[in-house]
Amino acid sequence: MKKKGIIITLAILLAASIIALVVLLCSKIPNKNKEKKEVITLVSDSDIYITTDDKFTTLQNDGGSYYNREYVVDYNTLVATGYEDHYIGFEGFEYQHKEFYSKQLTQEDFKKLEKIRTDVALNPQEDVNKTYTYYTIGGYGGNYKIYNRETIEEIENILH
Repeated sequence: MKKKGIIITLAILLAASIIALVVLLCSKIPNKNKEKKEVITLVSDSDIYITTDDKFTTLQNDGGSYYNREYVVDYNTLVATGYEDHYIGFEGFEYQHKEFYSKQLTQEDFKKLEKIRTDVALNPQEDVNKTYTYYTIGGYGGNYKIYNRETIEEIENILH
């Protein structure tokens, strides 16, 4: 009877050891989807946040792969910083909020972007052509969709 109890105890300990080993090994396997994510924070109420339509224009029928570009224009430094996400369908994000671009803007460029943001906030645009491709511009007061191609080109000219 003692032998049977010892064998059962050893079997339980062996099973627990195997489970612990598997858990330990799985936690050591790198996961590219657990890459450090940066948080984009608006430093002031006057910062401008712009999201492009790349998510829609690069979307693929492979499970939804896409690239997404976003810009933050810092009110204090007048620096436009671009961030990019790359999502691979059925696999997840290859990377998120990866900085890919930085440009020093002039005071005049910043004022143009502020004017665009104010105009779009006061006069919301509609997707009359049903393209579902739009930019958003925003900040502390909210985000607003931009469908007008001329306005989008003006933003692109300022940023690049």
